[in-house]
Amino acid sequence: MSFLKRKRNIQGKKKDLISNPDVSVVLRVRGFTVVEIMVVIAIALVLMGALFSSQRDYEDTILLKNSAYETALFLREAQAYATGVRLLAQAGPDEGRYGVHIDLGSPTSLYLYKDGNVTENGVYDIGEEIREMDLVSPFYIRSFCTEGENVVLDCFNMSGELDILFVRPDPKPVFFTNGTQQDVSKVSIKISTPTDKTFKITSFKVGHMSVE
Repeated sequence: MSFLKRKRNIQGKKKDLISNPDVSVVLRVRGFTVVEIMVVIAIALVLMGALFSSQRDYEDTILLKNSAYETALFLREAQAYATGVRLLAQAGPDEGRYGVHIDLGSPTSLYLYKDGNVTENGVYDIGEEIREMDLVSPFYIRSFCTEGENVVLDCFNMSGELDILFVRPDPKPVFFTNGTQQDVSKVSIKISTPTDKTFKITSFKVGHMSVE
């Protein structure tokens, strides 16, 4: 019986607290202020901007890598032309001489050429081109370097011409810089973006190539 009395007393006190205007019990639902909403929007915009920038960098890296591999395949094409041509009895000495020409003055273009169509001198001459390859914008050939065994011999950044020639039946390349044959172990070509992301294509004297 005493338990029921205590329960009724507690319930009565609760009703008094709720109904008594002198008791400072405030029950209200609080919303967001304009400042809080603006802070949340600002944070969301910053996160979205960082995500967009990261996604763009990733896409540029993938496209740049694809351009580097396409350049290496272009060199392979010249090599295949030279070593795969059938030398006929009536063919001239220029048969089986194919190369790739790079001019830093036109850093977005490469030329597959047949040496001897104009002058058999190993390097590209106007009129010898077979096919042109254009790099996807905004990528460009930033530089090329001739290298010895673990030693960089010479680099060309702003200007310079590079010819990589293949002569049948040898799959090994012959390197020319600015029209002069170079006795080096490899040549590296750098393809870049305006933000300085770079991939390097290396053509080795022994005949193979790499992209890194």
